[in-house]
Amino acid sequence: MHLTDELNKQREQFLAAAPQEVIELMGTATQQLRDSGIEKNSLQVGEKAPAITLKDTNNSTVKLYDVLQAGPVILKFFRGHW
Repeated sequence: MHLTDELNKQREQFLAAAPQEVIELMGTATQQLRDSGIEKNSLQVGEKAPAITLKDTNNSTVKLYDVLQAGPVILKFFRGHW
């Protein structure tokens, strides 16, 4: 399955299960991000990512280029309170 197909499937499952209030809130937040112009400053397909170092969910330091040696990488940022 392609990533786009999987993401579409997850979106459909979310929309079927989430309360309407949550769906509207997320839609509003997404539109605010788009309106901010953030997309024009993000990496585009084919552009090289910078050499970044971040903490993973276990608070371990991870270098992007080290992980890329094993194959493609999806970088996801989690929002919320934990």
